[in-house]
Amino acid sequence: MNPSFNHSMHSWARSLSKVEKINLKRYGLSPIITLRGVVIDWNFLWACIRLWDPEAHVFRFGAMMEEMCPLFEEFCAIIGCDPNAPLVRHEVKVGYVQSFESLFQFSRPQARAMIVDDQKAILLPLIDEFSEVLSDDPDQMRLRMRAFVFCLLSGFLFNKDPGFGDLRFCPMIRQMEDMSCIGGIVLSETIRSLDRAALGFEDWTVSPIILQVLLLSSFPYFFFCVLIHSFVIERIHYSGLVEGSPLSGRCSYPFALQPFSVSYAEDLDHTPVC
Repeated sequence: MNPSFNHSMHSWARSLSKVEKINLKRYGLSPIITLRGVVIDWNFLWACIRLWDPEAHVFRFGAMMEEMCPLFEEFCAIIGCDPNAPLVRHEVKVGYVQSFESLFQFSRPQARAMIVDDQKAILLPLIDEFSEVLSDDPDQMRLRMRAFVFCLLSGFLFNKDPGFGDLRFCPMIRQMEDMSCIGGIVLSETIRSLDRAALGFEDWTVSPIILQVLLLSSFPYFFFCVLIHSFVIERIHYSGLVEGSPLSGRCSYPFALQPFSVSYAEDLDHTPVC
């Protein structure tokens, strides 16, 4: 992660007003502000990946070779989107520059100054443009929230190219603004990344934090099987994401997770409690 981008997003998240935090629920991403601060435990994830079947798209574990697959409803519960809402769809277009201009009401020169190769936008100038905007104008506040969501998608949820945002997110943000659910895309990209990881590739197209939180919180028996089967058992840093006392005195985080029910601290800022 680009340190400058990470610091800028953290400052922006802390500056959000109570109304903006409420409005963020419209996009189905409220918990993401908290989740983006969770440390990825790659030792644990790679131990889990050893149990993933890329052909059947399931985890196989236990003496009876039980199967488990991440479910759409569970992903939605963690992300914060409504599983009953219409799904966000990827819109295929020839070019997305105009979508970027329209989404943020930029002039052509203003948009061009932020765009690289007609495919991605540099995030820091976008943050500079909107993070300090304080206005009672509903239109300005809507643009500011769009920019914040664009940066959340680009800098955390689909962090394939740190510091840049894929212009294909622009039509997706408009759908999310209409309260459509992004859970389907996150789940499909997670399964695709798991398939590739099981074959030896490491280029995740979506943040593995959602999967990590799901596995640690919702499936304690699965977690136990991972510990038993993993050759890195002594190296796994259990980060205390499961409700209850963290092991070895490690940090715990201010949210508790249960299957299909996720409750987060009201303060959306990531504040580890050690």
